[in-house]
Amino acid sequence: MALAEEQTLKAITCLETAISHFGAGGYQIEETQAQLYIAVAHWTDGNKQAALTHLECTLHLTTGLDSQHVLVIAGREAKEALEFAQSHKVIGRQVSRLLQQIAQFERDIPIMRRRLRRQAPSVPFVSPQLTIHTLGTPQILINGEPIKSPLWLKVRRVRELFFYFLAQEKGKGATRSTIGGVFWPEIVEKEVKLRYGDTLYRLRRAFENKDIVLFHNDEGSGYYAFNWSIDYIYDVEEFDRQIARAKTAKTTTEQVKAYKAAVDLYQGPYLAEVDREWAWLERQRLAKRYLEANWELAGYYLEGHKYREALRYCGKILLQDRSYEEAHRIAMRAHAGLGNNAAVIRQFQECGKVLREEVDAPVSDKTRELYQKLIG
Repeated sequence: MALAEEQTLKAITCLETAISHFGAGGYQIEETQAQLYIAVAHWTDGNKQAALTHLECTLHLTTGLDSQHVLVIAGREAKEALEFAQSHKVIGRQVSRLLQQIAQFERDIPIMRRRLRRQAPSVPFVSPQLTIHTLGTPQILINGEPIKSPLWLKVRRVRELFFYFLAQEKGKGATRSTIGGVFWPEIVEKEVKLRYGDTLYRLRRAFENKDIVLFHNDEGSGYYAFNWSIDYIYDVEEFDRQIARAKTAKTTTEQVKAYKAAVDLYQGPYLAEVDREWAWLERQRLAKRYLEANWELAGYYLEGHKYREALRYCGKILLQDRSYEEAHRIAMRAHAGLGNNAAVIRQFQECGKVLREEVDAPVSDKTRELYQKLIG
């Protein structure tokens, strides 16, 4: 606490006492941590020689530990002192290895956070660095707050470029030439380079993070991609994950839970404001999966004689696609289950009307036969 409050002399005194007690009691892990923290305290106080002495003690103690993971975690607070110690003749090599481990641990933190959020969704965690909503009204949150940069809010091309990167398959991204063909097909390569460079610069400025989009030089073929290693939540990714969970679920209960989670995530069409082919294709793919999820849920509740729930999910389907004939059939059966023959008739008539208006086709024999069976 004293060290956190920059009361270094008090911290040094307390840590010296702790080191003595830990050493006498054989608590090697705790003694190692205390030695590292006292090194930080001396470094903060300007006593570099004392800091190096305690770093030597720290590294000597780690030779008797089964794992250095605890030192990696604590070492994040001592990076400045450790970087200085890299040139030390005795411990420089060990310090360099420790700094490499710390750097790797910090790169892994976003991945670990994403896994923990998925495994324990009810447990509160720190807000992700980036929250991305594209299903419905697009929204970007940075550390829990809506992005406010005018470069994002006012420049449509900046927004579209960011979402384009998100739509690329992980590990592939897009070359500058490909990006130019998507966003500036009418201009020459030299001009594309300037336009793309300016838009990418604005995008990075908007997020105040130059690493939001990375350049990868893969065997001489360079491409640009969203930085998937940062701490983020992306609704499309989570939607697809829930659909995949539903399809591989071992029990009906797990399957229904996953489908419902996917349906809840879908707050509207994907990037409805973006009128580009790549967005349209993704919009169609996600809409199809959303309709299928609702259809599965409607069928589940119909079979369970929970007719009102079945109608609710049919309603979600028909709100997106009025000509989805399978949903009309489930709704007819649900109305019949509730004993509402008038509603069965209205549903059948509505189905016929929509099919004539939208696809210029009559109801299928399957639908007509079901109708006759239900009202007969």
